Amino acid sequence: MEFFAVHHLPAELAVRAYKLYGDSTVELLYDDPYLLMDEGLDAPFGAVDRFAIELGVCRQYFPRSASG
Repeated sequence: MEFFAVHHLPAELAVRAYKLYGDSTVELLYDDPYLLMDEGLDAPFGAVDRFAIELGVCRQYFPRSASG
């Protein structure tokens, strides 16, 4: 939950992500922050994109370009 708070993501999103991905949540999001846009999580692209940029995801990253 703290990981989400540090990155200004809502607690409700953290709860849904942890229910879906379990203990692997943070690791998976470092690998692909755009997972937060998957069905059941439904985070808005703008919030996820800001989060991805904070994590250092390249602007040309394929899921990013496919998502927006």
